[in-house]
Amino acid sequence: MALVQGTLDEEIYMKIPEGLNEYYQENLEGKVLKLNKALDGLKQSVRLWYQMLENGLVEMGFRQSSFDTCAYIKVDQNKDIVFVTIYVDDLQIFSNSVKLKNWIKE
Repeated sequence: MALVQGTLDEEIYMKIPEGLNEYYQENLEGKVLKLNKALDGLKQSVRLWYQMLENGLVEMGFRQSSFDTCAYIKVDQNKDIVFVTIYVDDLQIFSNSVKLKNWIKE
């Protein structure tokens, strides 16, 4: 799963990967790295990705559905509707308006 590297809201440290000593040509033995961004495979990555996606959808005027927390709805002044549903790391976009479907792609 390729996730956007979300900003961490807690301090997380990791062991230095093998081969990094040789790459930097210095002794990094016994040192650790402090992460500034979430990495793929980190337990927090999925939650941070979802939070970032949710914030973006809300900024674009979507509201979260009351019947499903993974469904977002936007209705414009012409009564055109766009549904965005989230399943794991996939988005599905449904609309009754070609104009709005194309706007989402941009």
